[in-house]
Amino acid sequence: MFGVDRNVQLLLGHDVYGSYTAVLGLCVVFAIMLDMGVTNYNNLMVAGDKHRIHESLPNMLLVKIILSILYVIVLSILAWVLQYSWDLIKLLWLVCCAQILASLVVYLRSNISANHDFKTDALLSIVDKVIMIITCALWLLGYFNRATFTIHLFVGLQVVAYVLTMFLCFLFIRKNYARISWKHLSVEHTLSLFRKSFPYAALIFFMGIYMRGDAVLLERLAGSKETGLFANAFRILDVSNTLGVLTAGVLLPMFSRLIAQQDKINQLVQVSTRLLIPASMAISIFCAIHAQSIMMLIYKDASPYTATIFAAMMVSFPAYSIQYVYSTLLTAKQSLPLLIRLALVGCVLSLILNLLFIFWWKAEGAAITSVIVQWLLAAASVYYAAKHFKLEQRITQFLKYLSYAVLLCVMNWFLNKQGFNLWNLSIVNLIMVPILYIGSGFMRFAYLRSYLRKNFELP
Repeated sequence: MFGVDRNVQLLLGHDVYGSYTAVLGLCVVFAIMLDMGVTNYNNLMVAGDKHRIHESLPNMLLVKIILSILYVIVLSILAWVLQYSWDLIKLLWLVCCAQILASLVVYLRSNISANHDFKTDALLSIVDKVIMIITCALWLLGYFNRATFTIHLFVGLQVVAYVLTMFLCFLFIRKNYARISWKHLSVEHTLSLFRKSFPYAALIFFMGIYMRGDAVLLERLAGSKETGLFANAFRILDVSNTLGVLTAGVLLPMFSRLIAQQDKINQLVQVSTRLLIPASMAISIFCAIHAQSIMMLIYKDASPYTATIFAAMMVSFPAYSIQYVYSTLLTAKQSLPLLIRLALVGCVLSLILNLLFIFWWKAEGAAITSVIVQWLLAAASVYYAAKHFKLEQRITQFLKYLSYAVLLCVMNWFLNKQGFNLWNLSIVNLIMVPILYIGSGFMRFAYLRSYLRKNFELP
């Protein structure tokens, strides 16, 4: 998908893609209306008792239909208030349709992951992306007339991809878990779902503002071109975050089940952090130090300004990874009042800093805001998770991460000064990062294999 988005932006231009990014950001901020937290609630509920899927499925689908109608109405009103052109409103409606289908796919997949069928969930998570790659390639590679490719067609292809993925999810659930029986439909149960899932909705809404609201503000305050340049850098961060998103999706039902069974979770937290965070640090440091070379490779018209935006944004990548572990743990514990307070602080801080920094530095300001907000929230999530679960937080562990990061910085800075090209830099990093990882003593592979064999019945 990275190659598709990049080439679409290069084909259509920064202004057009910047407008799309702003519309997408607005739709994502209000996408909580499509879910109201029911997906997280459903994941926790089904993970605790897999037989409840028969009762919850028809009621959840009814909730989704009602919320989808409200979502389109609210965003149409917002588009009128923001004085969107008719062309942008049509684009907004298409993006709304894609978001509705994406939300439904995520909900259906939550039933699969809650049953610990992670392989199937992983395969279904890439179906829409594979379809998008194949269909977009028909235009981008010249099989169809490239001049006929528009941003509306791009979003339309996303809609088609989500429809096909949704159909596959329905088939798998019907075959393996439950048939959709409308006899379980209950107005009382539906209202109960709204009440129980509302805290999740508030949490995701605040998170949507501080994670995606920057593009909306940037387009209104600095123009669509700045938003397009910001999208260049954000795209790479978004792709990098895929690893964390998939990890969080796996960890949530695992944490939920361990908590329900009153088992110790410290071991799972250590394994996940010692795998995810060092990997994110290596990617972050490599991208930040070699930002100019990377952006020039991907975008021929990249400038030092774009590289600065990209470097700043990648500094926040390890903070995202930390939150994917510790915030997921707090979610599994259902510490929602705490998570909502943290998200609200992040939301308010993001809005204030973006209004100031975008006015001063435009897209660079939005990137700097992201770094500040994400690292503060990462630190808070570690602190509260350690406090709630009495996790081991040793100074030696912090020093391991610090020394690992310093060594990576020194190595990449030295290689950059020697004039190595990007491919040679990548090869050296691929060789040296595992060596530094082992040398830093994060985890013995014998311990990892023993843990996986014990908990996942691996050979």
